[in-house]
Order: sequence, then structure tokens, then C-alpha cells
Amino acid sequence: MHSRLLTLAVAATLLLTAGCSGKKKPDINPPASAQAPTPSPAAGRPRFSLRQQIIKVAQQEWEFFGKQTVRLEG
Repeated sequence: MHSRLLTLAVAATLLLTAGCSGKKKPDINPPASAQAPTPSPAAGRPRFSLRQQIIKVAQQEWEFFGKQTVRLEG
């Protein structure tokens, strides 16, 4: 029972700290001169929906951290 509680505590801590990278966050409003023009869909780049972007980032993070999984059955 104690080891299961410890395992859950460690898993919760890892999940809570997974987004902490220590990198400086970019400015929310960079100067207008620093902003690159946004390419149009016709410029050859596919435009992704927000959902697809979230999935892509989550996949990259999962791969970066070694594709870890959690088995709840023990």
C-alpha cells in the first residue's frame, strides 16, 4: 500500500513538472520589426488547426521524455 502511494506521488510530481523547462518565455508582444510575415495558405505551407498543433507538440514531448507509459494495474 505504501509503495503504491509513493508511486502515485512520484507520478503526480512528474506530471506537474513536465511543462517546466527553465527556458525564458518569449515576449508576448514582440516589436513589430521582429515579427515575421505570416505565410498565406497558398505559400506552400499547410495550415494546421489548433487541435493538430496541440497533438503534434504533445507527441514531441512524449518522444523527448522517452515515450514513458503508466500501468495502473501494477
